[in-house]
Amino acid sequence: MSAQTITAKLLVNPVHIEERIPLSIGGSVEVGVSQRSSLQLSGLYRFDKQLSQGIDQGPKYYLDYRYYLRQLQQKNSGLYLSPYIGYGLLKLAEGDEPTGLVESEQMVETLTGVLIGYQPYKLARFSIDAYAGPEYQWRTKTTNYALGGNTQLALNRLWFRAGVSLSFRLKK
Repeated sequence: MSAQTITAKLLVNPVHIEERIPLSIGGSVEVGVSQRSSLQLSGLYRFDKQLSQGIDQGPKYYLDYRYYLRQLQQKNSGLYLSPYIGYGLLKLAEGDEPTGLVESEQMVETLTGVLIGYQPYKLARFSIDAYAGPEYQWRTKTTNYALGGNTQLALNRLWFRAGVSLSFRLKK
C-alpha cells in the first residue's frame, strides 16, 4: 500500500487568547492513507503567556487522523474532522512562583481532542489549512527547589487548539 498523498506543512498560530489559545510555530507531514483520510504527525514549539507573568515554552507533538467529509477535486482536501492525541513538555518561565527558591519547573502534558478544519487546494500544490477544536489536557507540573526537594501537582483542563498551516503537496 502506498501513500495517496504526501503534504509538508508550516504550522503557525499567531493569535493569542488568554490561556485558551497559545502562540506556536512548527511543522508537520500529512500522509494520505486513502482518498478521504490521512494521518498527520506535527511538531510545534509553544510560546505562551500565563497570567501575564512570563512566557512558558517548549515542544508539543500531535498525531492526527483526518477524515475528509466532502472531497474537492483533489484527494484529501476539503472539510474534515480530525481526532488526535498529543504530548507536550513545557519549561515554565520565571515569575510563575512568587519566591526565588525555585530552581526549575516543567509541565508534562498528555493531550486529546477533535478538530474541524478546511483544507482547499486552489493553486495546484499550495493550500492554506485552517482548523480549531477543543483539547483536553492531563498535566503534571514538577517544581524543583534550590534548597532541595521537588513537588508535583496534577492538573486537568479543557483547552482550545487552533491554527493555520501553509501546505505544499509533495505527492498528488
